[in-house]
Amino acid sequence: MSPLDLPALLADRLQQPLPGTAAHRPFAASLCFGRHRGPVLPTTRAAAVLVVLCETANGWQIPMTLRPGEMDQHAGQICFPGGALESGEDEETAALREFQEELGVALPRQQVIGHLTPLWVFASDFWVTPVLASYQHPLAYRANPQEVADVIEVPVASLLSAEVHQQRPVQGRGFEFEAPAICIGEQVIWGASSMILGELIG
Repeated sequence: MSPLDLPALLADRLQQPLPGTAAHRPFAASLCFGRHRGPVLPTTRAAAVLVVLCETANGWQIPMTLRPGEMDQHAGQICFPGGALESGEDEETAALREFQEELGVALPRQQVIGHLTPLWVFASDFWVTPVLASYQHPLAYRANPQEVADVIEVPVASLLSAEVHQQRPVQGRGFEFEAPAICIGEQVIWGASSMILGELIG
C-alpha cells in the first residue's frame, strides 16, 4: 500500500461500524473500564479532539501535546489537541479551532476524514468526540506555551508494534495504579488518549 493510500483507506473504514468498546478495552485501566461509556452526568460538556495523520519524510505521524505540569486538568499528560465545544459549534469546528489555538496551525475542514467513537473522560467530565483528519505535508507548529509544553509526534507505524504496548504505573487523583500504555521512547500515553489510538489501529 502506498503511504498516500492511508487517508483513503481510513475514510473507507469509517463507513463501516466502528470497533468502539472492543478496541478501547485493551487500552483502558481495569479500574476505569466501562466508565468511559457513561452514563454521563448532567454537568458533562461536549468536547472534541483532533487526531491528524500527518505525512512526513519519516512516514505518517500523529501530533500530540504534552500538557504543562501546572495545568488544572491532565497536567503532564500526553493528549490530543482539543477542548470544549463553544456555542454554535459542531465537533469538527471545535477540533479544528482547538488545534489552531494550541499548535498554531489552521487546517482546512476538507482535511477531515470522519469521527471515531466518543468517550466520556470522567476525570474532566467531557464527552469527547475524536475527529480524524489527514494532511499530506509536514506541519510547522507554533505551540501555545500556556497549553502545550511540547509537541510529541507519534509515528503511526510504531503503534502497530506490540513492544510499545506496555503496563505502566501512572498517577491519578492522588494515588498510583497500573494502566495499559503506549510507550514511544520516553513518552507514555495512557487513559482516553491511548484508547483513541487503540481504536485507530484496531
